[in-house]
Formats: sequence, C-alpha cells, structure tokens
Amino acid sequence: MRRTLPHASTVHGEMHTQEFSAKSSAMARALGSSADQGWPFDLVFKNAPVGLAFLDCQHRFVAVNDLLAELHGCPPPEHIGRTLAEVAPGLWPAMALHIRQVMETGEPVLDADVRGESPPGSGQQRCCLASFLPIRNGSEIIGIGCALVDVGRVRTLHAAHEADEGLFASFSAESRHDPDAPEPSRRLSSPRILSLLGRASADLWAPSDVGAAARALARLLVPELADFCVVHLLNETGRPELIAAAHAIANGKERLEELDARYPALGEASAGALTPKASGYASTIRTGEPEILTHISEAGAEDGGRIARLQTLDASTVLTVPLRVQRHLIGAIELGRIGASRGYGSDDLHLAQDLAERAAIAIDRARLFTAAQRERARAEEGSRLKDEFLALVSHELRTPLTAILGWTRVLRTTTMTPDKENRALEIVERNARSQAQLIEDLLDIARIASGKLQIETAAVDLPLVVEGAIEAVRAPAAAKNLAIELAVEPSLGAVLGDAGRLQQVVWNLASNAVKFTPEGGRVQVSLVQHGDWVDLMVSDTGQGIREDLLPHVFEHFRQSDGPSGRPINGLGLGLAISRHLVELHGGTLVAESDGEGQGATFRVRLPVSRSPRRTAPAVIDDMTNSTTADAPSVRLTGVRVLVVDDSPDALDLLSAALEQAGAQVTAAANAAVALERIAQDHPDVLISDIAMPGRDGYALIRQLRTLPPEQGGRTPAVALTAHARAQDRTRALLEGFDLHAPKPIDPAELIAVVARLSGRIP
Repeated sequence: MRRTLPHASTVHGEMHTQEFSAKSSAMARALGSSADQGWPFDLVFKNAPVGLAFLDCQHRFVAVNDLLAELHGCPPPEHIGRTLAEVAPGLWPAMALHIRQVMETGEPVLDADVRGESPPGSGQQRCCLASFLPIRNGSEIIGIGCALVDVGRVRTLHAAHEADEGLFASFSAESRHDPDAPEPSRRLSSPRILSLLGRASADLWAPSDVGAAARALARLLVPELADFCVVHLLNETGRPELIAAAHAIANGKERLEELDARYPALGEASAGALTPKASGYASTIRTGEPEILTHISEAGAEDGGRIARLQTLDASTVLTVPLRVQRHLIGAIELGRIGASRGYGSDDLHLAQDLAERAAIAIDRARLFTAAQRERARAEEGSRLKDEFLALVSHELRTPLTAILGWTRVLRTTTMTPDKENRALEIVERNARSQAQLIEDLLDIARIASGKLQIETAAVDLPLVVEGAIEAVRAPAAAKNLAIELAVEPSLGAVLGDAGRLQQVVWNLASNAVKFTPEGGRVQVSLVQHGDWVDLMVSDTGQGIREDLLPHVFEHFRQSDGPSGRPINGLGLGLAISRHLVELHGGTLVAESDGEGQGATFRVRLPVSRSPRRTAPAVIDDMTNSTTADAPSVRLTGVRVLVVDDSPDALDLLSAALEQAGAQVTAAANAAVALERIAQDHPDVLISDIAMPGRDGYALIRQLRTLPPEQGGRTPAVALTAHARAQDRTRALLEGFDLHAPKPIDPAELIAVVARLSGRIP
C-alpha cells in the first residue's frame, strides 16, 4: 500500500528545507559521497541485498535504497526529509532505543532484533535484524547509518535457492562424484545467516580503500565460516595478488602469506598457460566458477604446488568463490577448514557467494574512490605545475624585456659615446633574440605535444653542423673564461637528418654546458664513429646533476638549481626538445653525472646514413648573435614594395629597413587600402601581415589572385606573420603567397627575400 506523506513544510514546522539541504550535504561529504570523490552510491544502493539508509541527528532520512523503501511501503523520494517515526511508526519504537544508544556512546549496534508492523496500516508484522553505525564528521557524530535485513524475505529467497537444482552444477568433479565426500553440512540457522549478512553489510560499507575492504571481509569470515581466509585480486596485468589473509591461530596470517609467495597461482607462466588441473583459487580465477575441494591430504601434487600449499596448511576442505563486478571477474575468495573440521556444503556455498557479491561491490567502490582521489591529486598537481609554469614564463619574458626597455630609455635620454651606444644596442639585440628563442622553444613544445614537429631529412655532414653550433657559444664561453675543446674523428660517415634541427640539439647541449660551468672550467665536445653509429659527447666540469634529478632532466620545465640555490635562467625546455629531435632522427640522448660538483656528460647517438655521402648545405638556423651590419650588402634601388600591417610600429620598422636598402615603399594599414595601392602603384613585391582586423591577409591574397596580371594579380607576395607553425606556412602557400616568413625577421633577411622575389638576385 503506497502512502503519500505531507510536504516537508507541513511537518515539524521549525525545520526549513534549506537548512535540511545544507545538513544533508554536510553528511554526504562526511560519508565521502560528494561528486569529486566519485563514490558510486546509486550502484551500491541498487545492488545492496539489504535495506540501507542514512539518518541525520534528528532521525530524518538523508538517503534510502529501494529495498528499505519497499519495506516501508513508500518510494525513496517520499522518505527524504521525513523522520523514521513518520515513515515507519510500527518499527520506530524498537529502533529508537538502539539509535539513541549509538548517538550517546558513539559505538555501533549490530544485529539487533527489530519487530513491528510495516508498512503502516498493512497489518503485516516484520521481523528484522538491524545494524546501526555512527556517521562522523571528524569527532562529531552527524548521523546514523542503518542496515536492515527482513528475515521473512531471506527465508523466502533461501527456500527458492534450495529448490534450484542447478546450484550444484558449479561443484568440482571430486565433490560431485566422490562417494566418500561428506554430506552437505547441516543447514546454517537463519539467525546465524542473517547475523553474518548484517555484519558484512556494516563492515564492508565503511572502508574507502581496497585493502581495508578485503581485510574487513577476511576478519569477518574467520572463524565464523572458515579457519583461514585468503582474498586475491587481479592486478593490471591479470595476475592474482594476495590482498588480505586471516587465520584462526596467532601466526597463521604470516604463514598464509609465506606459502602464497612460495606457491604462486600462475608460477612464471601467463594466465593462459594455467593447467586445467590447477586447484583452489587459481582454478576459480581461470574458470570464474566456485569450487569445493575435499580429501586434500590424500591428493597428489599434479598442479605444481597448489595442493602442496593446502596440505602444508593442514587444510581438510577448501571452498573458493569468484569476486565479480558487473560480470567482470576481479579476484577470488578462498575459505579453508583445518584438520577434522566439518566440510563445506550447499548452505556454505550459497552464503559465501552472497558475501562475495557484497565484497565485490565494496572493493569496486573502494577502487573507484581511490581512482577518484588519484585523479583529483593529478588534477591538483597539474594546476600547480601550470601556475608554476606561468610564473616561470612571466619571469623569463620580463627579464630580457627589462633590459630592452631600460637600455632603450637610456639611449633616448642620455648622450653616449659611440662605443657605449653600440654596447647598449648589442644588449638590446641579445635580449630580443633571447625572447625570440624562448617563443620558438614554446612553439616546439606545442608541436611535440600535438605530434606535428617534423624534420626534413638529407645526408648531413655532422662535423660542419657541430662546428657551427660550437662557434655560437664561444663568445659566452670566453666571457666566463671557459675552455672549449672540440675533437672530431676524421672520415665520419654522413648522418641522415635535418641540419638545422641537429644544430639546434648541439647548440642546446653546448649552451647548457657553458651555462652550468663556473668560470675557469672546461667544456669538451667529441664526435666519433662506432660501427653504424656516430656518437656525439658534450662534457663539462660544471655543477653536475643531483642523483634524484638525473632521471628527470629531459622532462618539460625541469631545471637544476644554480649555485645560489635558485634556478638558472630558462624554462628547462631545451633538453626536452633535444631528446625529441634526436629520437626523430632514430637516435638516443642520455645524461650522465656523478653528482653535484662532478660535471655532466650528454651522449647523442645517431645512425650513419646508407645514402652516398655529400656535404650538407649551410646550416639553416643562425644560432649566432650576428647583426644586420654583418650581412652582405644588397641594394633594392627602384624596387616598389607595398607593406601591409595593422601595427604602425611594424610598418615603420619594415619601411625604414627597406628604404635604407633603396626600395620605394608604400605602407597600408589594412587590406582595403592595400588593394587600392596595388591598383594605383603596381608594386613589384607585396609584404603582408596575416592577422589583421576586418579582412585578414588570407582574404587579401585571395582577392589579389583573382585580378588579371595587368592589374597586379601575379604580384609576388610574402606572408610576414607571427603565425609560425608548419600548418600556418602550408596554408599561406596554398592561399597564394609565394613565401612565408615568421616574425620577428632580421632586416637583412627581409631585404634578401624582397631582392629574390623582385629578381635582383637569382
């Protein structure tokens, strides 16, 4: 009979819905059921074979499962916010005494006899076993957990099980056909069954980790149902691991663990190689079926030690049942009796299977809880690393920016000698290059993360690449009075790879060695061939690498500490990028160090190319701090150039550089003005930014390419942009640009590009 209870506002007028919601949330957090912890309450409540509920300190329902709601005769939603006395007045008098005892003592009450009419007005008398546990938030008791077993319902289910002949199909062949096998044990009394089930529900509910749940189960079953109990769970590789053990004698647990290690279920073989004759929990894990073993003392040792283990334990009979979660096998429970103890029968099997179902749910809940905690810790660590990374990037960007802005202000406001002025300009340029390198490193890391970092391979003369990189670090090495020694074995085989990227690797390793080596130290670079491999070694006499940091030196954003205790400048990306580049070439990069103050050695091994040897072209990447003045002079006299950029500063810089080379420059701040200038001036070369408001550079080039040649439709065009990814270059060329040049660009390089497109140089 379904009853409709009054709304919360009409019962206990002093209780407000908002207040109850807040208190129930606090209880949910104390229970560990908040969403961020991932407790599967719905799953546990749906599968629990006993009635479960949580009450607050005023005996109001916070949560209730379907089985208990059915016992009370009204659906779960009509319980929430109502008191137990309102929902189940027939059972309340028998339960009130135990609930008050739990609230006063803080101790659980287990297997209490509760009788009364339920549902109210039905005339049906219920006989239940009830357990009550305190729910705490720290030391404060904020509610009660209840577990009820309807004795009448259990008797009905038990009778149905007894009528099912198929229950005996899972017995082992020995127990089914052995005429000397003992008769099924006398049926366990209903109070004993109900007591054990009630205690199981209470004991297995609380643990929040797998080991605690398994240990609670083992302690529950010994000596109630067995003289010893072993719980095995499958690990990530599918092999069983002992999680919990219990024994009736004092040192029996240690003996169980020792024998389990001596006689592993699968030995050194895989699970698929397990022999069909294997017995005990190994057989149950293999087949997923329960098993009863008898006459163990008379058995042989055909299964490679499993029977020997049981014989050593003096086991007379053993019962094993599988642990499953949603039909997925996760482990097995092994129960054993010793000596002349009676054997196991059908009642024991049914009870063990019922307990295994409860245990599997509890273990799965604990696993989910642990996984949720692990994911939360990982997310928190990721958030912390992100904050540290942003702080580090901010520091590394601000450091050169401070020098650039500071010296620019000095140059504008102070009269300086030519030498000091040149020195100031060198500092500004060096710090600007430092910022550009930082941005390139960040882009490389992004390309690595997305799998889009690619190399262009050709037969490379590695000595030429190494010498170019070493020359780039000689100046900072000389400033610290460091000796750089380069030893190259003659007649090295060519390496198949990307000359620019390989130079980047060598420069990273060499510049790191210079950075971490104190004044007066030494950096050694050697290049030798061993068979089909070329080995590059960069060693220094610097501060070395701590043993705990050595395994992590190639991780992103990892740094060693400088002599002062704070990190050396840089994001710690160079080594991570270098290892990835070496691996793209089919090689390896490893780090070695004897510890702090002992220096460090980085070894690169690359495969020798089988292609015919040829000298590589000049190295692509310019790792030196050369200035525009060092570039060969190229004149653009008479060349008409249209520059398009929405940044006035960029327009001024590009115009000044090109005009200095003799070009006739026209500037446009957007695509619309640029199209007008093209129609009027017919420029020889177009230089356009990509990211502009309104029509961007792609729209400009598309419209330009639709014009006939006499109106400028074939004007050579350069995409000069901060979008420097490989896909950006590809798109620029597909849209119609002739070249893609990333910002910032050296003025000398810009002049050379314009000269090539205008035909001034071939």
